[in-house]
Amino acid sequence: MPIRLRLTVLFTAATLVLLTGLGFLFLNELRSGLVGNLDGSLRARADEVAGQLGPDGTNFQDPGQYTLILPGGMYGQVLTTSASVLESSDGLPKQSLLTPGQAAAGAARRGPPERVR
Repeated sequence: MPIRLRLTVLFTAATLVLLTGLGFLFLNELRSGLVGNLDGSLRARADEVAGQLGPDGTNFQDPGQYTLILPGGMYGQVLTTSASVLESSDGLPKQSLLTPGQAAAGAARRGPPERVR
């Protein structure tokens, strides 16, 4: 095999390995950044909802009102660990948007609601 052909094959293989590695690193960092931003946004919204809860975590500041009002056109539901709806925004169905398993997993991961002030 001539030296030119061997150098071409070697250069092509090295370029392929380098581009594949850089592409993998780029996609991994992009994914990590997007997940981090989404988690932060969802946590901020959950804290906003938790701020409307009473000290025991189940009563809203205005117990006579049965609508969960959030700024910026956001919707929310406050659920028990068994996925029963305690409070819901207007426009959402009265049944839970999560299954009981999802609600229990979320409560276990996040812990009980906190009052944020």
